[in-house]
Amino acid sequence: MRLAYVELAGATIELIEPARPDSPVAKFLERNPRGGIHHFCLGVDDVEGTTRRLRDNGVRILGDGKPQHNVAGERIAFIHPGDFLGALVELEQHDAKS
Repeated sequence: MRLAYVELAGATIELIEPARPDSPVAKFLERNPRGGIHHFCLGVDDVEGTTRRLRDNGVRILGDGKPQHNVAGERIAFIHPGDFLGALVELEQHDAKS
């Protein structure tokens, strides 16, 4: 996918363009031809600890449990949309490069 960022005071907007027709973003745009918010991101101090506490409270975390990283190398995880009022939520840890 192609990414562009708009930096604001206290927030960043990430604009995403799919590179393949079978990508999750392309499928989102098929369902929402006018566009929209695909997901939003919350900054956390500790992705692993946060996801552990969420799982302990019945929240589903997407993926196979292996560490995930964004394009900047920051540790991330995604919360299942069904557990967050239909919104895909990304958790992002800004200080880790592991």
